[in-house]
Amino acid sequence: MLFDKPVIDKLKNKFKDEKIKWENIREILKSEFFVFMNSFAGIYILNASKYAIDSYSVESIQAIFGYIMMPATVMTLFAQFILLPFLGKFKELFEQKKVNELKGLGFKIKLIVIAFGAFAVALAYLIGIQVLTLIYGVELSSYRIFLVSIIASYIMYAISYINLVLLTTIRKTFIQFVIYLICMVVAFVGSNILVKQYGITGATVSTVVTLTVQFILYIIVTNIEFAKLRKSKG
Repeated sequence: MLFDKPVIDKLKNKFKDEKIKWENIREILKSEFFVFMNSFAGIYILNASKYAIDSYSVESIQAIFGYIMMPATVMTLFAQFILLPFLGKFKELFEQKKVNELKGLGFKIKLIVIAFGAFAVALAYLIGIQVLTLIYGVELSSYRIFLVSIIASYIMYAISYINLVLLTTIRKTFIQFVIYLICMVVAFVGSNILVKQYGITGATVSTVVTLTVQFILYIIVTNIEFAKLRKSKG
């Protein structure tokens, strides 16, 4: 709002007949509040283990966990890259009340993400540690299972992200807030307890458990909401 106001003030001279309607601004803030909260919670969930590592572990362990987490973010970027061209199509199918086609398109995108994820897991297992060791100059051979586990859990996160977009398309944002609230609690409690006791092993387990819980909840909620939508559309 602070950024936009000076711009709006400059435009007032060009659009003298236009008036700012504060009720519209309030409506936007109200309707998009849970979108904001979900984005905020999503960032925390993905980084909860890292925050705990930073609090309870020495710098060398913090660095190693950062190294093995880095490749997993490719899954998130890939899911976003695949989804972006279809956002308009999602909206169009929803407006045309083509519920089955909308869910079917989401399912096809999920299959692409799963296929890419399986390739990424195999690559991580075979040469991932060697590549990271070469890049960072740190011996990481004992962390192979952590790398593979985290990348596998990020496949579930990518699927959850697709379900997030589907639910947002059909205007279901509050229920996502509930999912994120549950996952934030799991991430906070799990990461702080496990990391304090088991270090990088605890951080990996916490990440996998949190993203698994999120994945399961998103699958359940998405299926329920689409079933309701199909029923309401007759």
